[in-house]
Amino acid sequence: MSLKENWKILKEDKHILAVYKPSSLVVQGAKRVEESLFHQLKEHIRIRDKKPGNVFLAVVHRLDKPVSGVVLFAKRSKSASKLFQAMQKGDLAKVYLAMVEGKFLGEGLLIDYLKHDEGLRKVIAFDKEAPSTKRALTYFESLYSTEKYSLLLLCPITGRKHQLRVATSRRGAPIVGDRLYGSKVNFRGTNPSPFIVFKLPPSLNARKRRCFLSSASILSGSCLILNEGPKNGKTSHSA
Repeated sequence: MSLKENWKILKEDKHILAVYKPSSLVVQGAKRVEESLFHQLKEHIRIRDKKPGNVFLAVVHRLDKPVSGVVLFAKRSKSASKLFQAMQKGDLAKVYLAMVEGKFLGEGLLIDYLKHDEGLRKVIAFDKEAPSTKRALTYFESLYSTEKYSLLLLCPITGRKHQLRVATSRRGAPIVGDRLYGSKVNFRGTNPSPFIVFKLPPSLNARKRRCFLSSASILSGSCLILNEGPKNGKTSHSA
């Protein structure tokens, strides 16, 4: 599997296809079709299943190019219709883990009014409703926080462009590596990625501990987690 095909099928049946998308790969709409996850998957299915004609595949939702995570596709038109309806009704929830810069505590609802600025090629946020803005609602929960970095659980209630990236950035905590919205950390280029170290206290509850440890894989090896077991006090690590 080449770098351009560095995705992984997590679940597949005759109706749906759930795929892990790496960062730096667009879901659909790339200038070159071979750099699109959508077209790579169609070609993969065509060759694997020896299909002579066009392969049907529908994009149920998207992730921004810099974001890694699970993308859901429909393999049949009826499945696509049902999934689209479920998304509109709010029956399907999208949950994100985000490492942000700085201390970010608490939990609750973040309310922003967003507008895409064509000149700046980014989304601008307002405190109150303004012309051409759209309201964005995001539930957040801080799973763990230090002076330098915090791990957040983010659930977008609305689906606005760059919603999560703007929600944390405008509160002084840009997502790590998101230079467009103010991150001072660069994960790209030839320089080595920064190595972020966290130490988990024994008092961290089981659910937050699981969320935190799962984030290590999302950060693609840029995170070292020192895990102090609550019972024996021994230290293990994930990277």
